[in-house]
Amino acid sequence: MSGRIPAEFIDELVARCDIVHIIDSRVPLKKAGREYKGCCPFHDEKTPSFMVSPAKQFYHCFGCGAHGTSIGFLMDYEHLGFRDAVEELASSCGMTVPDTGKDSEQYRQQTDLYRILELANRHFQTQLRTGPDSEQARDYLKE
Repeated sequence: MSGRIPAEFIDELVARCDIVHIIDSRVPLKKAGREYKGCCPFHDEKTPSFMVSPAKQFYHCFGCGAHGTSIGFLMDYEHLGFRDAVEELASSCGMTVPDTGKDSEQYRQQTDLYRILELANRHFQTQLRTGPDSEQARDYLKE
């Protein structure tokens, strides 16, 4: 699978997957009020300074400053790239990453739009250089 992952899918994935479950399966967490705390996996510590907020779907370490969503956690903890972290998280939450590869209709439409924009760009550049009112247009743009 290749191509860009839609931002809407990323937002839905982060909202639907429980960050506490994702992190607690790798780092022991304890409930502390509305949040969870534990020892940070990104630096050595004896006193827990790693907080996880289920309401915000976000983690933050007050010791080393590490912070992010469940995707960022998987990238840092498991040493994964963005796409691999998204795919692992989606798999664990029962979601499927949409196919936006070169065979998808969306990719073809996007490619067609880029071609049209490139043709328009060339046309207007030519008009700006050699068109009947090109000198006047260039003077206007310089102002």
